[in-house]
Amino acid sequence: MVKKYFEFSLYSKGFTPVLRKAVLSVLLVSIMSITSCGRKDLLESKIAELKIEQTVDGEQFTALVDLIEKNSGDRSFKKFLSKEGVFQEEKLITFLEKKGYTVSLEAVKGISKINFYLESSGSIDGYLNGNTSYKNDIIDLLVDVKNHYDVKDINLSYITNQVTPLNISDNVNDITKALTIDSFRTAGNRASSDLNGILNTSFNLQDDGEVTFLVSDMIYSIEGSNVLELLNASKSFIKDAFNKALKKDTDLSTLILKLDSDFTGTYYSYNNLKTTLNKENRPYYIFVFGGERYLNEIITKLDLLNRKEVKEYHYFTPSTLPTYYNVFKTESDNGSYKVDKGRNNEVVSISDIRLSGRDGGEFSFTVGVDYSKLNLESKYLEDVNNYAITHGNYELVGIEKFDVSLLHPSAKEQLSRSGQTLTHLLTFEAKNKSYNDLSFELKKKVPSWVLDVNTENDLKIQETIDKTFGFKYLFDGIYESYLNNTSMKNYSEFKIKISK
Repeated sequence: MVKKYFEFSLYSKGFTPVLRKAVLSVLLVSIMSITSCGRKDLLESKIAELKIEQTVDGEQFTALVDLIEKNSGDRSFKKFLSKEGVFQEEKLITFLEKKGYTVSLEAVKGISKINFYLESSGSIDGYLNGNTSYKNDIIDLLVDVKNHYDVKDINLSYITNQVTPLNISDNVNDITKALTIDSFRTAGNRASSDLNGILNTSFNLQDDGEVTFLVSDMIYSIEGSNVLELLNASKSFIKDAFNKALKKDTDLSTLILKLDSDFTGTYYSYNNLKTTLNKENRPYYIFVFGGERYLNEIITKLDLLNRKEVKEYHYFTPSTLPTYYNVFKTESDNGSYKVDKGRNNEVVSISDIRLSGRDGGEFSFTVGVDYSKLNLESKYLEDVNNYAITHGNYELVGIEKFDVSLLHPSAKEQLSRSGQTLTHLLTFEAKNKSYNDLSFELKKKVPSWVLDVNTENDLKIQETIDKTFGFKYLFDGIYESYLNNTSMKNYSEFKIKISK
């Protein structure tokens, strides 16, 4: 419409054909520049806002990455993404260096403080009686924290209805003395466990740049006969606590660790029935939360996901993390195919599918995936029930941890050239010979171990000794809060173009 208007105007004023063409070209370029400059200047505006002069430090670089990822659908940012829409750090670095900036990622701001809270209600005493795994594991964890961070930046406290700070030094005996029943009994009201209050207190005391550890048996204290109604109400309270925390810190991430320890002492059921236990193995938990970058730092430094005492874990983050994937030929695939490749040896599509013999079975192929940035437990990633095929006549028939020996020689070379790493291999089988595109996703679900550890009746604790009263409701409250505070309802989405 704009072009036709200018053409009419130029003709009506008696311009020559050559001059008309030249003027029209200039006008169209100007219009396109005007319509695109608002978005094009977004990155430059951010650079100005961050007051970047010569050197881009780690914190500034992270802010630019956040801007690009949040606006990844914008055409002006496509140059920083792979064909799958995954942000490529090196492309942003190259862009900035061409602009004359020096990129110094070593200057990333580190964790400023670590808060370590020990829930000290009376239900914890049984974990402190004797030389228990609880005491040994907490001491070992705190020693590792001290090894990586200055002791003056570590706040060790008891937490019940109040926070009771403890003074620790480089002397490990300070920690050992803190983990005694007599010491725990100096801390606040120990009659019940108000998990909602404890979490709210922990969140309110945490500032940006801090990471908090909360050690607890995570057992709800409820009063009343309608157990399910009370547990659902408690779930809502926990959900509310996390909703408030996520509004305060939009990238707040949470790691839940499940551990076990021998327990000697009094166990209190939901209706306060007392049972004496002697060296029974009971679960307890460590919640670790902080900004995504800070939490990931401490996960890496302390190797939290691979510590021998950790039996189960789950990671929550409101962010959508990039997941690399590609089609890789393996020795167990059934059939052959041709590939169309893009940059970095990425497979854009597969076609010309062929099976050997008349009854060669159904066509199968493998997608290699790098899940390393998701911090999800292997059992979750390897459970086919956690995946959904959203398009295509295919079935997910196998998930294996990545082993380079499983790849066809051509795929080994393909992976080497790509410069990427893989964690898992997913095998898909066609349901029929009507080959079409495949789309699938890794869903956000409550992991199976949460249901295994949950009980809603702990009156006969000897029969549910390895379970935690109401834990599913606690977990569901957190799960629903994170689900409601992110636009992405799954962890990752995958699309493979397939034709005959």
